Amino acid sequence: MSWSNIPNAALSGVVLAGGKSTRMGTDKAVMLYRNQSLADHAVHKLALFCKHVYISVNEENVRTIDNPVPKITDTHRGEGPVTGILSSIKAIQSDILVIACDMPLITEEDISNLIDNWDKEAAATMYFHDDTGLYEPLLAIWNYAFLDTLQSFYDKGFRSLQSFARQHHVHKIKPLHRARFANINENKDWVWLLDNNP
Repeated sequence: MSWSNIPNAALSGVVLAGGKSTRMGTDKAVMLYRNQSLADHAVHKLALFCKHVYISVNEENVRTIDNPVPKITDTHRGEGPVTGILSSIKAIQSDILVIACDMPLITEEDISNLIDNWDKEAAATMYFHDDTGLYEPLLAIWNYAFLDTLQSFYDKGFRSLQSFARQHHVHKIKPLHRARFANINENKDWVWLLDNNP
């Protein structure tokens, strides 16, 4: 079954855009790619699948991401994406489909496949790379029923979503195309993106 272009009222979309962008030196969320900000690219992808879409922001870029999409401000800046996910689940109070704004090559096919393989009994459903042993928690579905589990993990001082995925019941699926999971973290990544995917 393909969920493409079928907005899902039970699943809210969240663009993760609250990182510090330290390595890039400027806010990645507002960088323009193909005449749109990276945040807007991600919003439009999620809107194909989710009736409601939000942007997880920090206390600074809530003022600079200039679009009408509702914002969820993460007041724990510097603690990593776990706090953006926690803040979003608490605010929306539903299962959430998240995508980081710095993954511009993720396609409708990748998101559709994730939803088709959604395990509602797991804490989360996410892609997993067999060759590296790494999960993709920033393109994932996080289930509201496991909010307390994620909160407990955070309250104990843990911040790594890789560690959370290894320690808890996470449903992992195989990526369709590894190259589409490229993260744009540094200027060299941005140059590579523009040179290879103009």
